[in-house]
Amino acid sequence: MNGESAPETAATSGVSSLRLFVGALAALGCGGLALLWLEPATVASFHIPWPLLAFVFYLAETCLVHLHFRRGAHSFSMSEVPLVLGLFFATPRELLIAQFAGSAVALAVQRRQSMLKAAFNLANFATTSTVAVLLLRALVAPGSHFGVTVWCATGLAIATSALLGALNVNTAISLSERRVQLGRIGFAFVMLLASAFTNVSIGLVTATVIDYRPSAAWLLAIPAATVFVAYRAYIREREKHEILEFLYAANRILTQTPELEEAIVALLEQARSMFRTETAEAIVAPPESAPLLRIRIDSSGDPKVMEVVSEPAALAMWERIATQTSPLVIGARHKRGAFGPAHRSASVSATTEDAEYLAAQGLSNAMVAP
Repeated sequence: MNGESAPETAATSGVSSLRLFVGALAALGCGGLALLWLEPATVASFHIPWPLLAFVFYLAETCLVHLHFRRGAHSFSMSEVPLVLGLFFATPRELLIAQFAGSAVALAVQRRQSMLKAAFNLANFATTSTVAVLLLRALVAPGSHFGVTVWCATGLAIATSALLGALNVNTAISLSERRVQLGRIGFAFVMLLASAFTNVSIGLVTATVIDYRPSAAWLLAIPAATVFVAYRAYIREREKHEILEFLYAANRILTQTPELEEAIVALLEQARSMFRTETAEAIVAPPESAPLLRIRIDSSGDPKVMEVVSEPAALAMWERIATQTSPLVIGARHKRGAFGPAHRSASVSATTEDAEYLAAQGLSNAMVAP
């Protein structure tokens, strides 16, 4: 069994803090929209209708690349591409409306995010896009021709908004988990800047071509699609490599570790790393009706070996899980955490006994397999 450790009171407090943070971001986003509402002009002469721009935002938000770091996962989209186009070929009001509409549909229909997470993402998009619009319009005058100055100003505006967005995301995760992980923040910033500058380059090439000859813009569809496919292929191969490493390590542990207890502890440590959980636990059923035994390892690294399982809730959960043929996700937050990923590859199930056992072990949710 793999679980995420989080006492209920801390989780409740984390969600409350997160809601306040999302509310503050939403207020800033609405303030940005009000500030830019009366800006009538586009930076460039060409104009993209906002419904078309909204459709491009929708496509960008459905094309995701996921990178895992420890227990967290960071998702990167190609949203900077339509953002660059909107900065030049739409009014600020049209840009913010198009981004909200396209992203909202993608988050609700394709990515099926919880209300809280979707609200945070939409508020974050509005806030960071407002910063990008204000910064670009401070550096680039309407009617400017595309060149090095405009390109550098766009890169600065997008990089600033991207860093602000990454800071907001990591703040939200820290509030949800009630802890700050500096290593994850640094990792997110580096990967986000790399992704943002790649997407900005694609957006600027597209915008330059549109400004020079709009009818030639479709020629860039193939390079843009190729970049996205390359992103996905790299991540897919990386995930396959991680799975193969896990299987190789598990096989090596089983064949080279003569002691059963040591082998199970090593396997649990591998499983904890593979599934990015804080706690891993195995319940062993000895022969001849002997009591169940538990081996558990958590983030402290100090394993608890061969403890007798005597709790009624644990025994009831064991009897139910032993009859299952597939993994289960159990716990009060099994469908979606405030900012945790949904477990789509396992069946979802929970009973009162499960909740009691998780609470007794200090866990908020868990994935179990017979």
